[in-house]
Amino acid sequence: MKKVVLSICLAVTALAAAGVIIVMVMGINGYALFDTPFNINFQSGGGNSVLVKEESLNMSEIQKLSLTAGSYGVYVSAVDGNTASVRQYSTHDEEEFVLSKTDGAAHINMRPNNTINIGIFLWSMRRVEIDIPRDWMGSVDFGASSGGIRIQGEFKWEDVSLQVSSGGIELQKPLAAKSLSLQTTSGGIKIQDALDVEGHIRAKTSSGGIRANVTVNAESLDVSVTSGGVRMDDAVIRVNSLNASTSSGGLTFGGVSTGRFDMKVTSGSIKVRELAGYGDVSCGSGGIKIDTLRAEGDVSVRATSGGIRVGLPGDLSFSVDAKTSSGSIKSDFSLNYKGNRRNDASGSNGGGSSVNIGLKTSSGGITISKV
Repeated sequence: MKKVVLSICLAVTALAAAGVIIVMVMGINGYALFDTPFNINFQSGGGNSVLVKEESLNMSEIQKLSLTAGSYGVYVSAVDGNTASVRQYSTHDEEEFVLSKTDGAAHINMRPNNTINIGIFLWSMRRVEIDIPRDWMGSVDFGASSGGIRIQGEFKWEDVSLQVSSGGIELQKPLAAKSLSLQTTSGGIKIQDALDVEGHIRAKTSSGGIRANVTVNAESLDVSVTSGGVRMDDAVIRVNSLNASTSSGGLTFGGVSTGRFDMKVTSGSIKVRELAGYGDVSCGSGGIKIDTLRAEGDVSVRATSGGIRVGLPGDLSFSVDAKTSSGSIKSDFSLNYKGNRRNDASGSNGGGSSVNIGLKTSSGGITISKV
């Protein structure tokens, strides 16, 4: 009897687990519940969604626009004139949003509801569309708990903050701002056109990737990913300071011109096509490859488990110290080797004042190329 009861319990548990998997799969295919880091899966409505409410707002005296979107997808477009409009769409009856104004600020609040958006319910069917005058130059603070934010128009704003708990952030057009903060808990960040920011850019995701193959001008750039990679392969980055880190995932950059840089990966590789500046590059588990390092100050490159490949300009004045615990050192420049293992070497190039470059790995080879 006990065996029969146990078998029934196991069968019920298996059916429940299968149901959860089916819901998750349906979410992947339609709801983007567990989307891949760079495929944010935005959709422009569809299905049986209907207009629930529409309201206009004169932006002439508005300095800040904020939004609490809840589980709505957010789509922002640029329009001519001084009037913004807000449209709420859903597949069923909803509480209507509330638009309030006070002291030069406007707030859009999508009221909470009892709908659970899983499986066949596409969050893009429950969406809020906001048209903002393209010449309006105020601050923006948008947040969503479950649903993405897509900026579809070209804008020049003051301080910009976009936050999503579950869903992605996508910037499709050029954006100019005084400061920019992009943050997701579970979802990717995708930047498709140029960023021109006077101050600080901060892009952070706990689970998801960051992709931005664009031109970035800013005072400082801080990108951080807990689980997922940073892909800026073809980006042209001009900043005064750069901080980039991932716990699980690689860092890939195109051209970087900065003052101080700090690149750190716990598990994953670091690849940079061209790096100008000074600072630290470190990798716990994975290799480091910098095609061209134009050191403008002291540079430290360290790997725990992985090789190091660095290209240095022939006209750069530098002193280099290279050491590997397990592996060999190869160089196009003249080096003095210590011992017979060729795993500890130092040397210099050029005349006049020089920069100090340290290359160290515990497991892997070191290659220094002349470029």
